[in-house]
Amino acid sequence: MRIEMLQLALAGRLDMDVSSWEIERGGISYTVDTIRYFQAVYETLEIFTLIGADQCAGLARWKSAGELRLMTQFAVIPRPGLPDARLPDGFKGTFLRGYLVNISSTTIRARLANHLPIQWMVPPEIDDFIRRNSLYL
Repeated sequence: MRIEMLQLALAGRLDMDVSSWEIERGGISYTVDTIRYFQAVYETLEIFTLIGADQCAGLARWKSAGELRLMTQFAVIPRPGLPDARLPDGFKGTFLRGYLVNISSTTIRARLANHLPIQWMVPPEIDDFIRRNSLYL
């Protein structure tokens, strides 16, 4: 269902694509494995890994962190309440700028469970998909 929601969210976007590789391979998906895969598929492209600022503090404890920091640059999305987040020593990346939005999947699921609206939190197509498929209710 998540793949279908991603496809709906990106419908009509020619500059983005959805990969189901992690789901199809099964098992636990570690970031280092995913990056290895995409580096092999897209040999000439530089791989960036998008993370929330809340993940920075624990990044050095991720599986194969030493290898990971050499493989990718991190694009960090700021999170409300974490103005001083920074990447651990040796990790490369940049902090993105933009409007801070305090929306999480946990918040969305809680609102759905309490029969509260989410239309301002997700695109209309996703809201409709969630409700049609009785997800998170």
